[in-house]
Amino acid sequence: MKYFGFEIVSDVKMVDGSKNVDIQVNEGMRLSLFSRDFIKQYSPEVLDNEPSLLFTVTNFEELHQKLANQGIKVGDIVPNGPHRAFNFPDNEGRYYGISEG
Repeated sequence: MKYFGFEIVSDVKMVDGSKNVDIQVNEGMRLSLFSRDFIKQYSPEVLDNEPSLLFTVTNFEELHQKLANQGIKVGDIVPNGPHRAFNFPDNEGRYYGISEG
């Protein structure tokens, strides 16, 4: 990961025994990786979404507003565990998740 300038900032064992790995992409953004089995059990509605990506950002509300101002159809801000989250589609209808971090 260091080759790409990324850093693994957490590697957590989940309740089902799988791992959640968080990668620091840049100062304001993290990428969270979950196993398909974990998603199948806890968020089956997004299992077959491609890509299925959740970004964790520090400028959460600012990003939500910026995307909306650009005419992107952003989802409502909703609770996501101890944080908040929203999603948005790309121009081909694939959804991405954004989590507060």
